[in-house]
Amino acid sequence: MPWEAIEPHQGFAVTFRHPGAARPREVSGAPDDREIALAFERLVLCREAEPPSVEAPPLDRLMLQFESLGENCEFGLVQRRCGADPLGLLRFASAPMPALLSALRARFDGIGEWDQIEVRISENQLEYLVFDKRFGFLYHPWVLIGEVSAEGIHRREAKQLPLLRRKLIEDLEEGRKIFVYHGMQPLPEPLVRRLAAALRVYGPATLLWVELHDREHPAGTVERIGEGLLKGYIDRFAPGEDAHDLSLEGWVALCRAAWAETRLDAA
Repeated sequence: MPWEAIEPHQGFAVTFRHPGAARPREVSGAPDDREIALAFERLVLCREAEPPSVEAPPLDRLMLQFESLGENCEFGLVQRRCGADPLGLLRFASAPMPALLSALRARFDGIGEWDQIEVRISENQLEYLVFDKRFGFLYHPWVLIGEVSAEGIHRREAKQLPLLRRKLIEDLEEGRKIFVYHGMQPLPEPLVRRLAAALRVYGPATLLWVELHDREHPAGTVERIGEGLLKGYIDRFAPGEDAHDLSLEGWVALCRAAWAETRLDAA
């Protein structure tokens, strides 16, 4: 059923016709003369996302068209599962919205300076974490305790972070990537619009804001809600205690839909 035929109406009737209905007595000899075809306990209709009219690139290349801005490392792990491992300043970072907005306003100035880096040990005592004292980002260097010294990680990050900062700013200015953000809790739209506006100070950047699906927006749906702002809906997020327990199919469907949306706009 085309959506246009349903959208204007508060309610509508769906009729099922079953010309093959039969009476049990005639089929099996059971003492039942009812004419039976099919029974429904519940019926749910969902709007299906429009299929993209442009062919998406292979999955690993598709994932290189996106860059995570936080709030956690879930999307960075999605990219890795899809065979893409791009460099990204915030790819594996905890980047709460206030910290991210502050960093964008400051053009991430000072990140990676020697005295702004603090190497910590995770709560489970298994791996190192790096804390950026300048803006408050916390991220994984993916180094286990004993593999490298804390001093070695400090030296590496002091060398690497300024390069990643410059790359992120260049990507924002070029506007070729789609930047992904989702909160640990549902985000208010005005706050997300502030983030989209902060990105577009740099250039024609596009933000993909991801929330959980609802009745009006099935998982995999992506809609444009403003200039440079897409909103996508996913079936579930990874639990806070295990970012690896993610919905790979859900993320892939979202990325394909978001990519198609931006290509259609470009066309």
